[in-house]
Amino acid sequence: MHSLKNPTFLEISLLVLVVILQFVWPLPNTIAIRNTCLIGGGYISLLLILFYYKPQHLKHHLPLLILLGVPIWLYFHYIWIPVDLKLQWYDLSGTWLRVTLGIFIAYSLGQILIKKPRWGLWILFSYTIMALITLILFFKTAATLHTYNFVF
Repeated sequence: MHSLKNPTFLEISLLVLVVILQFVWPLPNTIAIRNTCLIGGGYISLLLILFYYKPQHLKHHLPLLILLGVPIWLYFHYIWIPVDLKLQWYDLSGTWLRVTLGIFIAYSLGQILIKKPRWGLWILFSYTIMALITLILFFKTAATLHTYNFVF
C-alpha cells in the first residue's frame, strides 16, 4: 500500500476530516457526521502516532501523555474506584470518549502542521466558516424568537 510507505494520504485524510468536522459542528442534527469524523480521525491519528510519529525521545510524546492523563485517570477511577457505574459509564462512553479522540486528533494534526505549516490555512479557513455559521444561526434564532437582548 502506498499510504503505509508515505503518511501523506493519511495526513490529508485527517485534515479533510477535521475541516468537515469544523464545518458541521455548529449545525443542528449532524451528530452522525460528527461521530464519523471523530471516529475516522481518531483511527487515522492512532495509525499516524503508532507507525509514523516515532519519537527520538519521550519528551516528543509528552504533550500527548499529559493530555491523556485525565481520561486515563477517569477510566482508572471507573475500574477500581467506582461510585455510580451507570452514570460513570455514560460519561466515559460519551463525552470523555469524544475528548480522548479529540486529543489524538489534535496531537496528530499538530505533528502534521509542524512538518507542513501551510496546511494550517485550511484549519484557519474551517474556523472562520464555523464562526460564520454560528453567527448566522445565532441571528436566525434571534429573528425567529424575536429576542434581541444582547447582554455581555
